[in-house]
Amino acid sequence: MHLLGIVYLKDKNQGTRKVTGVFSGTSDCGQPVTEPPPTTVPTTTPSPSTEVFPTPSKKCSKGVELSITILDPQTQDPMPRAIVTIRSKEVTIDEGIPSLYVTHVADANGRVVEEGAIGGTYNVRIMYETEQFMKQFDWKITAMDVTCANEECTKCEESIRVGAPK
Repeated sequence: MHLLGIVYLKDKNQGTRKVTGVFSGTSDCGQPVTEPPPTTVPTTTPSPSTEVFPTPSKKCSKGVELSITILDPQTQDPMPRAIVTIRSKEVTIDEGIPSLYVTHVADANGRVVEEGAIGGTYNVRIMYETEQFMKQFDWKITAMDVTCANEECTKCEESIRVGAPK
């Protein structure tokens, strides 16, 4: 029930007092109405989400042994004393491949060996022992192409055979 105007309210000590305004309620002024305490819903703070990063692959973590064998185009025999220059190329910015610039002379088996890295691109330039140009190409080292050199596959190998142009 809503009342507008002058109302006489009973006080808790059984007296009355005159009040003006809008009122709502009943005429029973027994015990004061107690509102139930607000229900509290326990809130649980979610634990901060933990981002899980995959464990980096250990494959070839100790490097890749790059092996190049130079062959005579006619006989397919190894070409000892061929001059091989290997230079790393930065294909993308900040790719994290160690810088490399080396020149080797092929051994009696026409072979040179150098340390490289997975994901590296290497420019290979081969010259005859007389320093006459033979061949030049880029060699991309990918994880799919390498062979594991130890049981844990932390050391890898990649080899190519290059025939000199006719």
